Amino acid sequence: MSAARRHALAFLAIAFLGVTVRFWGITEAGPYLHDDAVFHAEGWWMSQWWDLAKDSAARKMAEARTGIDWKMHDEALKLFGEPEGRAPLFGRPGMSALVFLMMRAVGVVPWAAPAVSALFGSLIPLLVYGIARTLFDRRTALFAMLFAALGGLELFYDRSGLG
Repeated sequence: MSAARRHALAFLAIAFLGVTVRFWGITEAGPYLHDDAVFHAEGWWMSQWWDLAKDSAARKMAEARTGIDWKMHDEALKLFGEPEGRAPLFGRPGMSALVFLMMRAVGVVPWAAPAVSALFGSLIPLLVYGIARTLFDRRTALFAMLFAALGGLELFYDRSGLG
């Protein structure tokens, strides 16, 4: 087997290992600390608000079609009074929006925030490899990628919803 082929197989094995340790048992995970519970609650609020906004838009189109007057005050109360969760004003809005998108993809589940962190955390060993490859040789880049894939603090943040 050639050196390039061994290198490619090692790269794929380390990438697979990094993804596996991040996603292993992710469906049993839930909000770990207060912060990722906030991201989850804000994502849940966004998800419910999205559904209510779609319903409100459908009612506005029906109003234009039928001439029945739906009161804007009632619609505003539905949009800003009914959604459960927490309106996005505490956490990082980007993380809350990513949790919202994950909830739209997999449903409102307690492991949506950890899944977002694990998804983006799985890209970090690849980025570390790319940087180390430009600075050093291929072998050193593989070792750097391995350490990034299995780093303890990195795994903590990637398996919680804090990443």
